This record gives sequence, C-alpha cells and structure tokens, in this order.
Amino acid sequence: MIDFIKTNITDALRFENNIRNNQIVDLKTFIDTSTGEMQDYPKYGKYFNLDVKINPFYSKLSGSLHKLENMIFLDENQNYNDFTYHQLSSLIPALEETFDLNDNNSLSYLELGLNIDIGFDPKILIDNNLLMYDLKNHNKDLKFKGNGDFKEFSKTDSSLKIYNKSKQYRKEFHLNKNLLRIELKLKSKRKIQSLGIYSINDLLDKNKLHKVFEFLHKEFLKLTLIDNLENISVSPADLEKLNKYTNPNFWQRIRENKSYKIQTRLKKDFDLLLRKYNLTTLKADVEFKLIHKFWELINQDELDLFEPISA
Repeated sequence: MIDFIKTNITDALRFENNIRNNQIVDLKTFIDTSTGEMQDYPKYGKYFNLDVKINPFYSKLSGSLHKLENMIFLDENQNYNDFTYHQLSSLIPALEETFDLNDNNSLSYLELGLNIDIGFDPKILIDNNLLMYDLKNHNKDLKFKGNGDFKEFSKTDSSLKIYNKSKQYRKEFHLNKNLLRIELKLKSKRKIQSLGIYSINDLLDKNKLHKVFEFLHKEFLKLTLIDNLENISVSPADLEKLNKYTNPNFWQRIRENKSYKIQTRLKKDFDLLLRKYNLTTLKADVEFKLIHKFWELINQDELDLFEPISA
C-alpha cells in the first residue's frame, strides 16, 4: 500500500509554531563554523522515522508511512508486512492532527508498494526472469549492500522497482517468506496530481488509490518477465529469435535503425513466440498475486467492499 511520501508545507511558519508549541519534535540546527553562532535555519528533526525540515519560506515532511505505522504500534522499523487501507485511514488523520497539516501540505513524491510471496527465492526471478521494461534495460541493478537484490526502471516522472524484500529483512526479523516487492514511485507533483492527488488527505480516497494501483498495474504489464527456457523443447530457429528478442541491446538497435512498422512486426513475433512456448505463466502468476494483494489490503477489516467508480 502507500509507503514513502514527501509533502511540502504550504505555511511554513504555521507548521513550525505548531511543532514548537506542542513539543512534537526536538528541532536542531547548524552552527556557523566561522562565527560559532547558531543558525536560525534550516531546522530539522525526527518524528519516529519521518524527517522534518523547516526553512523560513518552505518546509517538508517525508518518510515511510508504512514504517511509521510499524514503529508506533510494533516498535519495528520495517515495511515487509502488510499495511492495509484500514491502518492508513487511521494513521493519516492522526498525522494531520499532530502536524496541523489540514489544508497545509502538497505531495511532491509518492510510493505505492506491494509485498507478495512468490513461493521461491525472489533473487532467481530478478536475476534470471525479469529481463526488460518496455523492451528496455533496467536503469539500476544493485544489491542493497548485500541485503537484497533489485532492478529499477526509471522515467522522468515515475519509476518501477522490483526487489527482494525477504532478503532485505531476513536476518533482522528472521523472515521466512519469499517476498517480492513491486513498487511504483511517483516523482513529480505533475504526475501525482494527474491521478487526482494533491495532499496526504487525498490518500484516504479509495478511488484515487485505485488509480495509483491501475498505473502500477499498467507499468507492470510492460515488463518482460518470462519463464525459464530450460527443459523446454524449442526449435533452433525459434531459439535464435528468443535469444535476440530477450536482449535489450537488440531492441535498442531496432529503435535506432528500423521503422515503426518493422518494430511493431518484431514485437508481435516476440509475443507469438512467448505464447507458442507458454513462457508467460510466471508473469501471469505474479500479476494475479499483485492484483489480489491490492484488493486484500484495501478491503481488509473494512465494513464494505470497495467498488471503484468508473471514469
């Protein structure tokens, strides 16, 4: 569900006065090394895991809402468990009241992430089965300093990140699940607002959350996530094609040197080969679990089942 956010504070003075008057955060500042004097700004502090930064004309509040929920109620700094809409719908009003955020914030960054148990080591899927996004290579392929594996596919306003959540937390929390996390990052106000979301209060609107998930789902469908070719009888000619079509460098050359018509024909040929040899079962299984997890989290502990309003 909703995870990391960054929200800009509209009225910085009101925000700072509320923090000071109610002693919400122990604010710190810097010392001017040339004069030894304490600087007035910027001021910064922590509210559990959330970062608070205050400047004279702008302030920010940022951090993981999922981790905040777990730190408050479980005393655990983690986001591998489920974070339901029911929990979110209690957390956001409390956060708005604590920081006097009502009509005083504007979201500039938003993440929606879902943890799904795929039944086998996610590292295998990430390294061997997850090949491309929109027939392009990943932008990032890192190892979380030995604590996990991920591939990220970035665009200007958004990115899709697939990573090994179970490995990230297995040692610290003795996690015995095979959790793959699929995470959408919305990195600009323009993209966030295009989905009807302006402030953190809009995250209480299930229809708007559904729009974010629909965007995540559409991005997921652009992934080239294929089954293993081992133990499958493939003709030499088709195997040669599959080796080309699963290489992002091949598609880069095609985009640079071939017409749109030829590109479309080759893409259709690739899709036909994937269906011919039944190489899409893994992607279908992960997609099913992704959709199921969203509906589980948005409806769990709710009195009425959510039905999205058609556009």
